[in-house]
Amino acid sequence: MCGDENMSKENHSLDIYELLDHCKNSNKNHYNLLKVIAHIHTPTNTKSTNTLPRYVQTILESKSMLLKKSVQAEVDILENFNKELRQLVKERKEKWLRVQSYEYLFFWHPLHTVELILDSMDDSFKNLRVNSKLKDVHDLKKTIDAFYKLLPKIENALKATNIPVTNIKYKTKYRALKSKCNLRNAARHVNIIKPIEVNDENIEQLRSDFKILRKCLENLD
Repeated sequence: MCGDENMSKENHSLDIYELLDHCKNSNKNHYNLLKVIAHIHTPTNTKSTNTLPRYVQTILESKSMLLKKSVQAEVDILENFNKELRQLVKERKEKWLRVQSYEYLFFWHPLHTVELILDSMDDSFKNLRVNSKLKDVHDLKKTIDAFYKLLPKIENALKATNIPVTNIKYKTKYRALKSKCNLRNAARHVNIIKPIEVNDENIEQLRSDFKILRKCLENLD
């Protein structure tokens, strides 16, 4: 559990970084989740506030992780979190798409990878609502656990793409590209993102993407 069991509802209005200080020695999964929530709610992000979203109160009151009786509660937390994160990713992708240069791809791709991970998680949550057999609940527990392990890399990708469009330099491009590769490789390792299957329908698009990526790498400096 994050903080004291008797934390009052007044904590709902705590500054997000005060909350992190409360939770730093508590549940590692929830702490990593709260770090990404902190990024979403920093003043530099669009429509952000210093007031915590309501679902964070559920995290404060959570005594355990991934127990059979709490899977649905955990899903509720993550669905709210995913919705917020998806909105941030959407806004930031749109910002980079407005850059009149191929260099936007360095910053667009890490965000797209985060979006693919959110898509995969949402599909898992929908499956639980349709089919709640014990095996499916067990599989979902494993997926949720894998998702929590990705959170530090998701946070890195968000930080790497949270720069002014006027600050595109070798260092920032390299950091963004590295965050994307690390996140995608980790997501594939835990089967949250599946390897791309090459077929007649997507081969031309993949060739085009490869050419653009090669151009980016050639012009990295």
